[in-house]
Amino acid sequence: MASELERYFEALRAHFVPGLDLDTWWPAAGRFEIIVGAILVQNTAWTNVAKAIASLRSAGRLSVAGIRDLGEAELGALIRSSGCWRQKAKRLAGFVAWLDRTYGGDLDRLFAQPTPRLRAELLELHGIGEETADAILLFAGRQPSFVLDAYTRRILERHQLPAQRAWIEASLRPVPRLLLVLGALCALAFFVENAWQSWGAVHLESDLGASPALGALAPALFAGAAALSRLSGHALAGRVSELTLLRGGAVLGAAGTLLGALAPAAGLALVGVVAAGAGISICAPVLFSIAGRGADEAVRGAAVSVVTTIAYLGFLVGPAAVGLLASATTLETSLAAVAAVSLALAALAGLATRR
Repeated sequence: MASELERYFEALRAHFVPGLDLDTWWPAAGRFEIIVGAILVQNTAWTNVAKAIASLRSAGRLSVAGIRDLGEAELGALIRSSGCWRQKAKRLAGFVAWLDRTYGGDLDRLFAQPTPRLRAELLELHGIGEETADAILLFAGRQPSFVLDAYTRRILERHQLPAQRAWIEASLRPVPRLLLVLGALCALAFFVENAWQSWGAVHLESDLGASPALGALAPALFAGAAALSRLSGHALAGRVSELTLLRGGAVLGAAGTLLGALAPAAGLALVGVVAAGAGISICAPVLFSIAGRGADEAVRGAAVSVVTTIAYLGFLVGPAAVGLLASATTLETSLAAVAAVSLALAALAGLATRR
């Protein structure tokens, strides 16, 4: 499942650079030249950096060893065209000294480190900010680090997306397995809910001979019981474990479904409908709560959105599945089979609380 950010990226790439290749995207002859460019381009135009790099190259100093052997004054003279040359000379010399001290001057050893660890180390260096560190990681190290520069922030803000690193990093990660599990469990709950909302009145009228007015009570009572149960669930949340609420609600939903489907009289069937609504309706809010609480604040809405999107598949499939089974058997049998879906939710509820 592509993230929202990935869809924006693909649209931009298809329009502007359909043949995007990292080997040609950054104009440099090697990894160290990319690092030098990333440091020198701070607060200046690339044309000025290109002159500074050409100066280093012509002097035979565009290498780790070449800069290592230069004093800051000599280095500054070579990169003067990049602006703020004294500060940048200090930053370049500092980077090379750190590379020597930490990784023996070896870029292969440097980029063999895990991305989070290496990013943290780069950010500790004088004059290396987030944008520079991410450019070094992405273009020189070929590591998955998003460059959040002013242009990217502007695009995100204009499309009403969070211009925050936590949201970006989370949006580029695969959808966590837990969210997929929560969505699937919620789909089972929605399956049961919409099965009764769609077929309850038909069952009472066609199978039990109830009047249209009495039949109409089935979806109304189910919805009312669901609303009251969800309010009660909020009150119980602090005193009863989420797993207990999930399992208890699903089991009650299954029991009510069996009673509603197999009761010999409309009145007793309505009791089952109320029990089904009261039980199964607790499950979805609990699952949404687990999804939101387990996500970082910057991506909490996105996490709940993933669960909701998957869950609504159950909402859509439920009525159709009941109707299809009813055409092969009876509506009474088909609704009774919905209890198995609720019991499956009860059996699998433990997956929702695993990390």
